[in-house]
Amino acid sequence: MSREAPTLVLSTRFYLGPVLIKIRKEPEQISVEIPWVEVNLYDKLMQIARASNQASLTNAVLAFLIAHGGGTKTVITGFLKATGFPDASPDAVEPILSKLRREKIICRRSAVFIVTRYYPNRVFGETTKVVTSQILGEPVYGTPEAIRMQILERLKIEPQLAWWQTDILKPKSIIKPVEYEWVKFIKPVPKIRSEEDFKNYGPYKENDIAKLPVVLSYYLVRKGFAVWLNPNKESVREIEDLFLFRPIEKIKRQAMLTEF
Repeated sequence: MSREAPTLVLSTRFYLGPVLIKIRKEPEQISVEIPWVEVNLYDKLMQIARASNQASLTNAVLAFLIAHGGGTKTVITGFLKATGFPDASPDAVEPILSKLRREKIICRRSAVFIVTRYYPNRVFGETTKVVTSQILGEPVYGTPEAIRMQILERLKIEPQLAWWQTDILKPKSIIKPVEYEWVKFIKPVPKIRSEEDFKNYGPYKENDIAKLPVVLSYYLVRKGFAVWLNPNKESVREIEDLFLFRPIEKIKRQAMLTEF
Protein backbone atom coordinates (compact mmCIF):
# COMPACT_ATOMS: atom_id res chain seq x y z
CA MET A 1 0.00 0.00 0.00
CA SER A 2 1.28 3.47 -0.88
CA ARG A 3 2.46 5.67 1.99
CA GLU A 4 1.48 8.80 0.07
CA ALA A 5 -1.00 10.93 2.02
CA PRO A 6 -4.46 11.58 0.54
CA THR A 7 -5.01 14.95 -1.13
CA LEU A 8 -7.98 17.20 -0.46
CA VAL A 9 -9.51 18.03 -3.85
CA LEU A 10 -12.38 20.26 -2.70
CA SER A 11 -14.99 20.65 0.00
CA THR A 12 -18.40 22.24 -0.33
CA ARG A 13 -21.13 23.18 2.13
CA PHE A 14 -24.69 23.15 0.83
CA TYR A 15 -27.32 25.46 2.28
CA LEU A 16 -29.38 23.49 4.82
CA GLY A 17 -27.60 20.43 3.50
CA PRO A 18 -24.47 18.34 3.94
CA VAL A 19 -20.79 19.09 3.57
CA LEU A 20 -19.15 17.12 0.76
CA ILE A 21 -15.41 16.47 0.95
CA LYS A 22 -13.65 15.08 -2.12
CA ILE A 23 -10.35 13.28 -1.52
CA ARG A 24 -7.86 11.66 -3.89
CA LYS A 25 -5.11 9.12 -3.37
CA GLU A 26 -4.05 7.70 -6.70
CA PRO A 27 -5.57 5.72 -8.19
CA GLU A 28 -8.60 6.20 -5.92
CA GLN A 29 -10.94 9.16 -5.58
CA ILE A 30 -13.81 9.38 -3.10
CA SER A 31 -16.14 11.91 -1.56
CA VAL A 32 -17.24 11.87 2.08
CA GLU A 33 -20.64 13.31 3.01
CA ILE A 34 -21.18 14.83 6.45
CA PRO A 35 -24.99 14.92 6.94
CA TRP A 36 -26.78 18.18 7.68
CA VAL A 37 -27.81 17.08 11.18
CA GLU A 38 -24.14 16.73 12.12
CA VAL A 39 -23.19 19.98 10.37
CA ASN A 40 -25.94 21.69 12.36
CA LEU A 41 -24.64 20.17 15.60
CA TYR A 42 -21.12 21.37 14.77
CA ASP A 43 -22.50 24.89 14.20
CA LYS A 44 -24.18 24.84 17.63
CA LEU A 45 -20.96 23.68 19.32
CA MET A 46 -18.95 26.44 17.65
CA GLN A 47 -21.62 29.04 18.43
CA ILE A 48 -21.15 28.23 22.12
CA ALA A 49 -17.38 28.44 21.70
CA ARG A 50 -17.53 31.79 19.88
CA ALA A 51 -19.71 33.26 22.63
CA SER A 52 -16.87 32.49 25.07
CA ASN A 53 -14.10 33.60 22.69
CA GLN A 54 -12.97 29.97 22.33
CA ALA A 55 -13.48 29.44 18.60
CA SER A 56 -9.92 28.21 17.97
CA LEU A 57 -8.87 25.75 15.29
CA THR A 58 -8.27 23.16 18.02
CA ASN A 59 -11.82 23.54 19.31
CA ALA A 60 -13.15 23.39 15.75
CA VAL A 61 -11.39 20.04 15.33
CA LEU A 62 -12.92 18.82 18.60
CA ALA A 63 -16.36 20.13 17.64
CA PHE A 64 -16.25 18.14 14.40
CA LEU A 65 -15.15 14.97 16.20
CA ILE A 66 -17.97 15.36 18.74
CA ALA A 67 -20.57 16.12 16.06
CA HIS A 68 -19.58 13.37 13.62
CA GLY A 69 -17.97 10.78 15.88
CA GLY A 70 -14.58 10.64 14.19
CA GLY A 71 -12.49 11.82 11.29
CA THR A 72 -9.15 11.66 9.52
CA LYS A 73 -6.72 14.53 9.10
CA THR A 74 -7.83 15.17 5.52
CA VAL A 75 -11.57 14.79 6.20
CA ILE A 76 -11.34 17.18 9.15
CA THR A 77 -9.38 19.70 7.07
CA GLY A 78 -11.95 19.60 4.28
CA PHE A 79 -14.84 20.03 6.69
CA LEU A 80 -13.25 22.99 8.45
CA LYS A 81 -12.39 24.73 5.17
CA ALA A 82 -16.09 24.55 4.22
CA THR A 83 -17.41 25.71 7.59
CA GLY A 84 -15.60 28.88 8.56
CA PHE A 85 -11.88 28.04 8.57
CA PRO A 86 -10.81 28.63 4.95
CA ASP A 87 -7.12 28.59 5.89
CA ALA A 88 -7.29 25.16 7.54
CA SER A 89 -4.70 22.74 6.16
CA PRO A 90 -3.46 19.22 6.90
CA ASP A 91 -0.23 20.74 8.21
CA ALA A 92 -2.23 22.76 10.76
CA VAL A 93 -4.60 19.93 11.72
CA GLU A 94 -1.95 17.23 12.16
CA PRO A 95 -0.19 18.76 15.23
CA ILE A 96 -3.60 19.39 16.84
CA LEU A 97 -4.50 15.71 16.48
CA SER A 98 -1.08 14.71 17.83
CA LYS A 99 -1.49 16.96 20.88
CA LEU A 100 -5.02 15.69 21.60
CA ARG A 101 -3.75 12.11 21.37
CA ARG A 102 -0.88 12.80 23.77
CA GLU A 103 -3.36 14.34 26.19
CA LYS A 104 -5.57 11.22 25.78
CA ILE A 105 -8.55 13.31 24.74
CA ILE A 106 -8.88 11.44 21.41
CA CYS A 107 -7.85 7.98 20.27
CA ARG A 108 -7.93 5.71 17.24
CA ARG A 109 -11.48 4.51 16.66
CA SER A 110 -14.08 3.60 14.07
CA ALA A 111 -16.77 5.95 12.82
CA VAL A 112 -19.62 5.92 10.30
CA PHE A 113 -19.01 7.61 6.95
CA ILE A 114 -21.13 8.07 3.85
CA VAL A 115 -18.60 7.47 1.09
CA THR A 116 -18.98 7.79 -2.67
CA ARG A 117 -16.27 5.95 -4.59
CA TYR A 118 -15.56 7.01 -8.17
CA TYR A 119 -14.38 4.66 -10.92
CA PRO A 120 -12.83 5.29 -14.34
CA ASN A 121 -15.27 5.38 -17.26
CA ARG A 122 -18.29 5.80 -14.95
CA VAL A 123 -20.40 8.95 -14.85
CA PHE A 124 -21.65 8.40 -11.30
CA GLY A 125 -19.94 7.03 -8.25
CA GLU A 126 -21.09 4.27 -5.91
CA THR A 127 -22.31 5.50 -2.51
CA THR A 128 -22.23 3.34 0.62
CA LYS A 129 -22.38 3.86 4.38
CA VAL A 130 -19.35 2.28 6.04
CA VAL A 131 -18.01 1.85 9.55
CA THR A 132 -14.25 2.18 9.29
CA SER A 133 -11.11 3.10 11.23
CA GLN A 134 -9.30 4.47 8.16
CA ILE A 135 -10.00 6.37 4.95
CA LEU A 136 -7.58 5.98 2.06
CA GLY A 137 -4.96 4.80 4.52
CA GLU A 138 -5.37 7.66 7.01
CA PRO A 139 -6.41 6.69 10.55
CA VAL A 140 -9.70 7.84 12.04
CA TYR A 141 -9.54 9.62 15.41
CA GLY A 142 -12.30 10.61 17.80
CA THR A 143 -13.28 11.06 21.40
CA PRO A 144 -14.28 7.86 23.23
CA GLU A 145 -17.95 7.18 22.47
CA ALA A 146 -19.01 7.25 26.13
CA ILE A 147 -17.55 10.74 26.60
CA ARG A 148 -19.02 11.96 23.31
CA MET A 149 -22.48 10.77 24.26
CA GLN A 150 -22.20 12.28 27.72
CA ILE A 151 -21.36 15.68 26.19
CA LEU A 152 -24.31 15.46 23.79
CA GLU A 153 -26.67 14.50 26.61
CA ARG A 154 -25.44 17.33 28.83
CA LEU A 155 -25.95 19.84 26.01
CA LYS A 156 -29.67 19.01 26.03
CA ILE A 157 -30.01 20.41 29.55
CA GLU A 158 -26.99 22.76 29.57
CA PRO A 159 -27.21 24.61 26.23
CA GLN A 160 -24.18 26.79 27.05
CA LEU A 161 -21.98 23.92 28.24
CA ALA A 162 -18.26 24.74 27.92
CA TRP A 163 -17.70 21.42 26.14
CA TRP A 164 -14.05 22.18 25.28
CA GLN A 165 -12.88 22.14 28.90
CA THR A 166 -10.53 19.34 29.87
CA ASP A 167 -12.63 18.19 32.84
CA ILE A 168 -15.53 17.60 30.42
CA LEU A 169 -13.46 15.94 27.70
CA LYS A 170 -11.67 13.76 30.29
CA PRO A 171 -14.10 13.38 33.21
CA LYS A 172 -12.85 11.05 35.93
CA SER A 173 -16.39 9.95 36.72
CA ILE A 174 -16.91 8.33 33.32
CA ILE A 175 -14.08 5.84 33.75
CA LYS A 176 -15.72 2.55 34.70
CA PRO A 177 -14.26 -0.93 35.07
CA VAL A 178 -14.47 -2.91 31.85
CA GLU A 179 -16.71 -5.97 32.13
CA TYR A 180 -15.96 -9.23 30.31
CA GLU A 181 -17.85 -12.32 29.16
CA TRP A 182 -16.91 -15.73 27.74
CA VAL A 183 -17.71 -16.66 24.13
CA LYS A 184 -17.01 -19.62 21.85
CA PHE A 185 -16.09 -18.87 18.25
CA ILE A 186 -17.98 -20.59 15.45
CA LYS A 187 -16.20 -18.72 12.63
CA PRO A 188 -12.60 -17.52 12.22
CA VAL A 189 -11.95 -13.92 13.36
CA PRO A 190 -8.71 -11.96 12.76
CA LYS A 191 -6.95 -9.89 15.38
CA ILE A 192 -9.21 -7.09 16.66
CA ARG A 193 -8.65 -4.12 18.95
CA SER A 194 -11.28 -3.37 21.58
CA GLU A 195 -12.78 0.10 21.98
CA GLU A 196 -13.51 -0.66 25.64
CA ASP A 197 -10.05 -1.52 27.00
CA PHE A 198 -7.88 -0.71 23.92
CA LYS A 199 -6.36 -4.21 23.98
CA ASN A 200 -5.79 -6.54 21.04
CA TYR A 201 -7.61 -9.87 20.91
CA GLY A 202 -7.17 -12.82 18.57
CA PRO A 203 -6.89 -14.03 15.95
CA TYR A 204 -9.36 -16.81 16.70
CA LYS A 205 -10.35 -19.97 14.89
CA GLU A 206 -13.49 -22.09 15.07
CA ASN A 207 -14.09 -23.61 18.55
CA ASP A 208 -11.68 -21.22 20.30
CA ILE A 209 -12.92 -19.89 23.65
CA ALA A 210 -12.11 -16.38 24.88
CA LYS A 211 -13.05 -13.88 27.56
CA LEU A 212 -13.76 -10.55 25.83
CA PRO A 213 -15.08 -7.11 26.76
CA VAL A 214 -18.87 -7.15 26.97
CA VAL A 215 -19.71 -4.96 23.95
CA LEU A 216 -17.21 -6.76 21.73
CA SER A 217 -18.49 -10.17 22.83
CA TYR A 218 -22.11 -9.14 22.18
CA TYR A 219 -21.23 -7.75 18.73
CA LEU A 220 -19.49 -10.99 17.72
CA VAL A 221 -22.43 -13.07 18.96
CA ARG A 222 -25.02 -10.91 17.23
CA LYS A 223 -23.08 -11.01 13.93
CA GLY A 224 -22.79 -14.79 14.08
CA PHE A 225 -19.05 -15.12 14.70
CA ALA A 226 -19.44 -16.55 18.20
CA VAL A 227 -21.92 -17.92 20.73
CA TRP A 228 -22.17 -17.36 24.46
CA LEU A 229 -20.29 -19.99 26.43
CA ASN A 230 -22.92 -19.75 29.18
CA PRO A 231 -26.09 -18.45 27.46
CA ASN A 232 -28.29 -18.95 30.53
CA LYS A 233 -26.05 -16.94 32.81
CA GLU A 234 -27.87 -13.95 34.35
CA SER A 235 -25.24 -11.44 33.22
CA VAL A 236 -25.53 -12.72 29.63
CA ARG A 237 -29.31 -12.26 29.67
CA GLU A 238 -28.81 -8.73 31.00
CA ILE A 239 -26.38 -7.99 28.14
CA GLU A 240 -28.88 -9.30 25.58
CA ASP A 241 -31.64 -7.11 27.02
CA LEU A 242 -29.38 -4.04 27.16
CA PHE A 243 -28.32 -4.13 23.51
CA LEU A 244 -31.36 -5.76 21.89
CA PHE A 245 -32.76 -2.63 20.22
CA ARG A 246 -29.51 -0.74 19.59
CA PRO A 247 -28.43 -0.31 15.94
CA ILE A 248 -25.66 -2.75 15.03
CA GLU A 249 -23.48 0.03 13.56
CA LYS A 250 -23.52 1.88 16.90
CA ILE A 251 -22.61 -1.31 18.74
CA LYS A 252 -19.74 -1.89 16.32
CA ARG A 253 -18.36 1.60 16.99
CA GLN A 254 -18.47 0.90 20.72
CA ALA A 255 -16.95 -2.55 20.31
CA MET A 256 -13.82 -2.24 18.20
CA LEU A 257 -11.20 0.07 16.75
CA THR A 258 -10.32 -2.18 13.82
CA GLU A 259 -12.13 -3.58 10.81
CA PHE A 260 -12.52 -7.15 9.62
